[in-house]
Amino acid sequence: MLRIRNLSFSYRNKKILDNVTFSAQKGELIAILGPNGAGKSTLLKCIAGILKCQGVEIFSKPLEQYTRRDLARIVGYVPQRIDPGMLNVYNLILLGRKPYVSVSPSKEDIEIVNRVVERLNLQHLVFQRAKNLSGGELQKVSIARALVQEPEILLLDEPTNNLDPKNQIEIMEIVQDFVKSRKMALVVMHEINLALRFADRFIFMKDGKIVRDGERSILTPDLFWEVYGVNGVVKEILDTPVFVLRGKESPGSRENAG
Repeated sequence: MLRIRNLSFSYRNKKILDNVTFSAQKGELIAILGPNGAGKSTLLKCIAGILKCQGVEIFSKPLEQYTRRDLARIVGYVPQRIDPGMLNVYNLILLGRKPYVSVSPSKEDIEIVNRVVERLNLQHLVFQRAKNLSGGELQKVSIARALVQEPEILLLDEPTNNLDPKNQIEIMEIVQDFVKSRKMALVVMHEINLALRFADRFIFMKDGKIVRDGERSILTPDLFWEVYGVNGVVKEILDTPVFVLRGKESPGSRENAG
């Protein structure tokens, strides 16, 4: 469904992505993790077609062969924060139907927006100015706008950043439900424990490269040391996998110390 082949991207002679290669299929919720400056956000922008590059294929077709309208019907992109302007919540969400609207929204467009508004429990906000919303509310509206596009692939850049635990879980449950309908989501995250709870697969990046790609079995102390420079381990607590930070010394040094 999605294939990235030898993707590199530079900005002002600085290489941001360096020969990134992976593929993803329907039904996967993939967490993209790594330190700041690893290239995670740039990767999403390349897949979304915001940044011009080569090496991205969707349904075996190079990204550059899609029109912007056709691509918007396949890929929904949610940035870290949107500029809502002066629009109210309903009209901001309705903008997600733009790839399908020729003159004015159809009855079907309105029905789709209403369904998504109800699914995300946004009914009480629809007539409010989006600029007056809290961070969590605006993030849900941004996701709603992407969902009404009815995309096959959902790209989210730190959708839970600066949100309280309740909103974090609610947003990730929305993404999880999206994936269950035979779709795919790539989510840039910093919260390892949230990724452990919801993701099917983990891609760790550092210095513009993929360090490791796989399921939960790849989450070893050596990986956390290589990517973040911390001694961390995944433990089961109350039948839930939890990332435990053990310190700044290398995993080997703790073991050698007995």
